[in-house]
Amino acid sequence: MQNDHARLAGLWRKQGEPPCAAQYPARLRIEPGGLYFGETDPPGVFTWWDGGTWRVTSPGRLALSVANDAVIEYAFTLNEDHFIITDGAGCEVVYERASSE
Repeated sequence: MQNDHARLAGLWRKQGEPPCAAQYPARLRIEPGGLYFGETDPPGVFTWWDGGTWRVTSPGRLALSVANDAVIEYAFTLNEDHFIITDGAGCEVVYERASSE
């Protein structure tokens, strides 16, 4: 799990726009210390993952604090360039690693 923590850190850009993923941010910045920040495009649009805390709870499971301050656990897969989060309804949100801005 510690390895997943290090590998998750960085800037991620959402790939594609399936209707089920509209509530999730265009960009995720995941900090090594357990904080994350969601950015929308255009700025100011509501996003469920607006910013808060994150942690890997077990292999393939990620807990995020969301817009209403609840902590929700999601399934995820991770490789070098892609980070896929699957919500409770089965919606897959695909992010690709981006260079820092």
